[in-house]
Amino acid sequence: MLLSQTAKVAPIFVWDAAHVSHPFGTDRYDRSTSGRADRLGAITEQTCALTQRIRYRRLVEPLQPREVGSRFAPDTYEEWADNIVSRLYPQLVEADGHLGPDSARANRDRPEDERFRQRALDSMRLTPDSDGLMDAIVRQLRLMFGTSDAHINIIDGPVQWQKATTAAQPLTSPREISACTHAIQSDQLTVINDTERDARLDGSSLFRGPNAIRFYAGYPIRSWDGHRIGMLCITDTQPRSMQPDELTSLRDFANRVEQELWSSALRPN
Repeated sequence: MLLSQTAKVAPIFVWDAAHVSHPFGTDRYDRSTSGRADRLGAITEQTCALTQRIRYRRLVEPLQPREVGSRFAPDTYEEWADNIVSRLYPQLVEADGHLGPDSARANRDRPEDERFRQRALDSMRLTPDSDGLMDAIVRQLRLMFGTSDAHINIIDGPVQWQKATTAAQPLTSPREISACTHAIQSDQLTVINDTERDARLDGSSLFRGPNAIRFYAGYPIRSWDGHRIGMLCITDTQPRSMQPDELTSLRDFANRVEQELWSSALRPN
C-alpha cells in the first residue's frame, strides 16, 4: 500500500520503536507481548528489505513510560517528534544524495527535460473527470478578477486538457498552440497583457481571430516532487493592464489546487 500511494521516485522511511526498545518500558510488557512485538518488528524489517525504495530505521532511544491506564503527557509527544526528526533529517539528506542524476528531484528545475516532467504528471494519475472543488476554484477566480474565463490546464504529452474551466465546454488542444506551454517553463507568474503583441503566440488559433484570447495570466501547478505539470490561469477576450502584484492571490489558489491534486492522487482507488 505504501508503494502504490507514493510517488515512484520518493523514498519511504519506516521507523520502528518496538523492535529494539519498547517505548513504554519493558516492565509494561509481559513476555508474550514483548515477543509478539519483536516478531512484528522482524517481519517489518524483512518486508522493507524487499525494495530499495523503503528505508527501515530503528528508534533506539525509549520514550518516557506512561502510567498504566493513563494518556501520554504532552512532553512525551514532543520527545517522540524530536526523536524522529533528529534521525529523519540526516536520512533525508543521505537519500537525496543517493537519488542520482536520473531522479525527478535532481531534474525538478529543468523543465526542458520533458521525460521527467511527464513522469511526474503520470504519477499523479490525473483524469479529466469533473471535480467539484476545482470547478468552484475557477468560478471564484473568474468573479474575483472579472475575466471572461478561468481554467486549470494540464500539459500532458502533446496536448493540453482542462481539469476545470468556466468555459461552456472543456477544451483539449494541441500543446504547441497554448500559452500554457510557454508559461510552464517558468516557476513564477506569467502575465500577457495583450496576446497579439506576443510573438510566441503567432499562428495560434486560440489567440488570433474574432473571439480570441487577448489576455492571459497563469501560475504553475506542480507535482509533489516539484515538476510543473499544468497552469492555473485566467483569460479574457480583451487586453487588460494588470501588474504581477495585483495577481498574487493566483499563486495562493494554485497552491490550493496542488494540495488537492496531491491528496486526491494518494487516496486509494
